[in-house]
Amino acid sequence: MKRLFISLARGKSMFFLQFLLINFCCFAIADQGRGGAWNLLLNSSGVVAMHMVVTYHDTVIMFDQTDAGPSGLQLGGCNRDSDPTCWAHSVEYDIASNSIRPMVLKTDTWCSSGAFLSNGTLVQTGGHGDGARRIRYFRPCSNGHCWWHESGETLSNDRWYATNQILPETDRVFVIGGLNALTYEFVPKSSPNEGAFNMQFLHETRNRREESDNLYPFVHLMPDGNLFIFANRESILFDYKNHNVVKHFPRIPGEGGRSYPSTGSSVMLPLTYEDGFSRVEVLICGGSASGAYEAARRGDLYQALRTCARMVLTDENPEWSIEEMPGPRVMNDMILLPTSDVLIINGASHGCAGWDHADRPVLHPYLYKPYQTNGSRFTVLHLSNIPRMYHSSAVLLPDGRVLVAGSNPNRHYLFDARFPTELRVETFSPHYTDPFFEPKRAQNVTVKFNHAHHGIRYGEEFVVQFDLARRPDVLEFNAYAPPFTTHSLSMGQRLLKLQCTNFTRQVDGRMRASVVAPPSPVVAPSGFGTAVAFLFYICRNSKEIARKQQNRRLDDSFLAQDQIPTRPGALPRHKGTRITTQPSQLHQFGPNSSQFGPNSHAQKFQQHQFGLNSSQFGPNCLTGKVFWLNSEAFSLMERPQFRLGWRESVHQLSRGQRGVY
Repeated sequence: MKRLFISLARGKSMFFLQFLLINFCCFAIADQGRGGAWNLLLNSSGVVAMHMVVTYHDTVIMFDQTDAGPSGLQLGGCNRDSDPTCWAHSVEYDIASNSIRPMVLKTDTWCSSGAFLSNGTLVQTGGHGDGARRIRYFRPCSNGHCWWHESGETLSNDRWYATNQILPETDRVFVIGGLNALTYEFVPKSSPNEGAFNMQFLHETRNRREESDNLYPFVHLMPDGNLFIFANRESILFDYKNHNVVKHFPRIPGEGGRSYPSTGSSVMLPLTYEDGFSRVEVLICGGSASGAYEAARRGDLYQALRTCARMVLTDENPEWSIEEMPGPRVMNDMILLPTSDVLIINGASHGCAGWDHADRPVLHPYLYKPYQTNGSRFTVLHLSNIPRMYHSSAVLLPDGRVLVAGSNPNRHYLFDARFPTELRVETFSPHYTDPFFEPKRAQNVTVKFNHAHHGIRYGEEFVVQFDLARRPDVLEFNAYAPPFTTHSLSMGQRLLKLQCTNFTRQVDGRMRASVVAPPSPVVAPSGFGTAVAFLFYICRNSKEIARKQQNRRLDDSFLAQDQIPTRPGALPRHKGTRITTQPSQLHQFGPNSSQFGPNSHAQKFQQHQFGLNSSQFGPNCLTGKVFWLNSEAFSLMERPQFRLGWRESVHQLSRGQRGVY
C-alpha cells in the first residue's frame, strides 16, 4: 500500500517544500537506516550554538553570549589583544554552502528568548547585564548584508531565562518569566504606558533553593486562543487577554522538576483537522531529581528523570499519563519530525543545567512514536561521538535532517576541560533520509490557488499537482512552524495536519489533490496582512501503519479508482525525508514563470510549479526540500487570507553546493 504526505512549515513568510513518498514493502530496511546517521558538517562554527533558529533564506542563526569572552571566531578591524569586543558571538550558517558569516551583537544575549514575526523577522528579547531588557531584530536576507538591529524600545522587566510565544494578533509576542521576573509582558506594547503584569503562577512554582526551578517555562498557544503554561511541575490554562487563569491542571506525578535548571523539554503533539484542530495533547520528557541543583553545587550529581508525562489538555478531566524513556535524561531537546514522531536528542543522564553541573552525556537519540501503543513507542537510535550538554541546541532543517550544535558547560570558551566548549556542527539524518529509497520520487509539483489577490484564505481549498508513477491511497498534508531553540525549549514549534478533500489522477497522468488551509490565526498564528509560511510534506498515514505493523500485515495493493478520498476518522501520522534540486532545475511560478507583474491581479487562476526531480526516501515516505520562497510566501493572513506572494521568484539550490544531500 502506497501513501503520500505533504507538509507545510512556518517560520516566516517562507515556503519550503519537502515531499515524501512511501511503499509498505520497504520495511526491510537495514539496521543502519532505521537508526539514522550522523554527519560532521563543520569542525568549528566559531561560536557556541546556545540559541539556534532556521530562517526562510535557508540559513541558521547561531549565537551565545557576549559575556563569554574570546570565542572561536575573530571579528575584523580590531586588535584582539586589546579589545575584548573583537570576538564574534553570533554567526549565520548557510546550509547550501556549508559556511558561516560572523555578525556583531551589541548587547549580551546570554540565555535569552525569541520568536518569528509574520514577515520572517526574528524578534529576540532579553539576556543578561546590558542585554536584560533589550529587544533585538534580525531580518534575514539573501545577500549576506543583514545584521542585528537593537530597538530603541525596551522590555519592562529584566528577562534572563524567559520564554516567548507568538500570538494570533498582529505580530504580538508574549514574554514570560526570567530570573527574579515573576511577570509577563508583550512586545510590542498596546499602549505607551503598558508595563509588565504580575504572574501569581510563577510565585507559586518558584523554588528558591533550586534556582527557582521555574525558569524558561513551557508555553504553547492553544487553538481556543488561551496559553498552556507549565513551570516546575505545575501547569495552567491562561487567558492573556483578560489576564486570568482559566484552569489549573493536575501536578505531574512523581518527584523532581521539569523546568530550568531541572530542564526537561516539551512539545505539543500535532493538531489535526479531523477534530477541527480542537484536541490538544502535550508531551513533557526528562528533567532533574529533587534537590539536583543544590547537590550539583556540592559536586554530587543525581541521576536525571527517565519519565515522560503526557496529557490531553482538552479532556473534561485531564490527567497525566507516565511512561519511561530508555534511560534518564536532562537538557534534552525535543523536535517534531515531519513524520509526527518526536526526536529526543542531546543531554546528560546525571545532574542538571548549569556550569559543570552534569555528567554522563547521553549520546543516543531516542525516537518517540506517539501513536504506537504504550510500551512500544521508544526506539534507541545511533549515537554521536560528540557530547551535547549544557548550552547545546538542535533544529529541524528544511530537508528533514536535524542540525545539532553547541555545548559549553564552562563559564568561558574552554577547550581542555572534561567537557570542553564544543564548536563542531553535525547533522542527524533520521531513518527516512536513507538513500536506499532514492529511486522513488514525486516530480513537477505545482501549487494552485483560485484567488486574484495572491492569497489562500483561512479555511479555503487550494490545489497541489504532481507526477507520481503509482497512486497512493492515503494523502496527508502537514504544516510545521520552525521554532526558536535554546535550553531544551523549542519556542513556537507547531505541526498541523491539513485536510485533503479529493485526490485524483488526471487524464494527463498527473496527480491532483485538493487541500484545505488552516481555519484561523489561533490554529496557525499570523499578523495582519503579513505572512506565515509553510513546509510541504507528502507521506503515509502513520496511525494506519502502526495498526498494520501490529497485525504484521504488509499490503502492496493500490486502489484502482481514479478518485480516492481521504479516510474519515483516520488521524494522520507520518514520516518525512529530503529532496534536492539540480543546478539546472528552475522553480517556476505564476503564469509567466517569474515574479508577479503589475497585471498579476487579473489572473484568476494562479499556479506555482516546483521542479522536484531528485529525492531521498525513508521507509514510510519521500520528502523533498525545494526552497524557501522569499517574503510572504504561502502565508496566512488575519483578513482572513492564506497569502501567497513574493518579491523573489526563484531561490535555486544546487545539489553540489553542500555535498550532504
